[in-house]
Amino acid sequence: MCFLGHLIGYIPNIERLSVIFKDWMNLEVRSKSNIETLIKSNGNWFEKTHKTKSHTPVSFHGVPYMARSFNWQDMEWIARNSENQEGPGPNIWSSNNVQIDENGHLHLKISLSNEQWTCAEVYTPQKYGFGRYVWYVEGAVDKLDQKVVLGLFTYPTRDEGPDGTNEIDIEWSKWGQDDSNAINLSYTVYPRTEGSPSVSAKKKQDLNGTYTTNAFNWSPQGVKFQCYHGHTTDDQNKFFEWETPGSFANVCPIAPVPIHMNLWIFQRINPGAAPTNKQEVEVIIHKFTFVPQ
Repeated sequence: MCFLGHLIGYIPNIERLSVIFKDWMNLEVRSKSNIETLIKSNGNWFEKTHKTKSHTPVSFHGVPYMARSFNWQDMEWIARNSENQEGPGPNIWSSNNVQIDENGHLHLKISLSNEQWTCAEVYTPQKYGFGRYVWYVEGAVDKLDQKVVLGLFTYPTRDEGPDGTNEIDIEWSKWGQDDSNAINLSYTVYPRTEGSPSVSAKKKQDLNGTYTTNAFNWSPQGVKFQCYHGHTTDDQNKFFEWETPGSFANVCPIAPVPIHMNLWIFQRINPGAAPTNKQEVEVIIHKFTFVPQ
């Protein structure tokens, strides 16, 4: 009898452990129902209908970290993980803060576990270009803690350019300001190359409820943003529309880039890796659509 056989005789569970270990080494097996069951029991991650893949090493502008990929809205997404603080923020990022519920809605969270605050970010490995981008959001995003940021945006890989280029942002945040009249909604577009300034529009916005639709149209001539009360794009529900100026057209981004969503803690004005009110935060994305131009 082999050494493992002797061990199984004395330790009955070792056979089960060996099978689990063998499955763990098989990346294909890890992407199927066994790992989904384990994840769900340990952190209510994804429902079985949303297939997940194993942790995969990737890099974010040269900083390596582990990530988990999944399918949502017929698109592949990667949920970010980091062991150390990384930008923006900087913060620690956990894929446990990204969940899909039984209705297929995507939840992004800022959570506290073992005295550690962690944030959420997802992005697409595929790159997208000109077209219409629409997020259907649930959450009191106009009343977020002054340090919390919800970002709905495109962002370049190193192939497209450095940070501060080729980026289109919709951001709900007070950016650390505790003034009751602080702006809380920003649109920003960064140029295709370094050396040119970004353009932006900002305002303080009070919502009628907790449902908003956040959108932009990206074309070679520029970017046009719209936000709406409710989950609709009817003009009567529109509350903030802005378009990049004509003078920006010659430096407007043109390269396809990944799509990102994140929920994170801004620390530049008020340092500390926690919301000011020390409360966990959750925002729900009911749906995302992209229609190419």
